[in-house]
Amino acid sequence: MSKTIAKLALMSLLVIGSASAVACESMGPSAHVGQVTSIDSGKGTFTIMDAESRSPITFTASSDIISGLKDAKGMVKVNFEEQGKNLNAVGVTF
Repeated sequence: MSKTIAKLALMSLLVIGSASAVACESMGPSAHVGQVTSIDSGKGTFTIMDAESRSPITFTASSDIISGLKDAKGMVKVNFEEQGKNLNAVGVTF
């Protein structure tokens, strides 16, 4: 019984991970679209609620990008580069 539960849990994680990858690819490589939910200018980060996966995604960004996001209304498209475990926003359009 416990082996069955463990297999189901592993399969669920694989499906969730695959859904996140598909959400990224639908906007093109290294891009996400969503609504800005928070901005932390002190840490140089912002978070969006991804439109497809409905999951929060946090990006690091330059002070110029952070400043520009304060005027963002509606959906934004974030182009990013992966740097280790961080997603570094290299461009934001809205």
